[in-house]
Amino acid sequence: MEDVSLEIFIPNDKQFYFTPNIVIISIFAISLLVCSLSEKYLGANSILYNFFVIIGVFDLLVGIVFLFLSGFLHKHLNGELDGEITFKKSGITIDDREFELKAINDIEFNLSDYYGYRTTTRGNFSPTLSQGVDNYVKFTTGDGEPYGIYFQLQNKDHYKDLLPFINEAKSRGKMSDSQRGNFWS
Repeated sequence: MEDVSLEIFIPNDKQFYFTPNIVIISIFAISLLVCSLSEKYLGANSILYNFFVIIGVFDLLVGIVFLFLSGFLHKHLNGELDGEITFKKSGITIDDREFELKAINDIEFNLSDYYGYRTTTRGNFSPTLSQGVDNYVKFTTGDGEPYGIYFQLQNKDHYKDLLPFINEAKSRGKMSDSQRGNFWS
């Protein structure tokens, strides 16, 4: 088995990002609300009404462009790629820390994502292509310390590089056979 090295993904769940969906829908809703209120109280000829009609139309045009482009753009990474995880026949190396296969237990994989995977369908202003970082391996060391590492897969078939390690782990009883369902979604 050849060693398989992958980039580690460190998620940043604490930071909020405005997505095109949030921005476009919010601006359009605010435009409709202001237009409705200004028409009722100021009349359809008011400057405020006309200004927000223009904003609403412009937002609608921008939304149409984003609907088209969303199928060609990748989602925001929402974290960083930092470090390397290497799967070897003898174990797992995370950066410079080695874990021998014989000393780890309860290995669990999720290999359901890859760079360029289309995550949503029509009607979405936000980018629909994945960064490929929703893959992880979890395991427990001999002294009971749990580890969970997210990593990036580059293409649809990249998970196949990990199959020799997975088969070795299964043959040594380090991983259950029920894990197979998390590989090919």
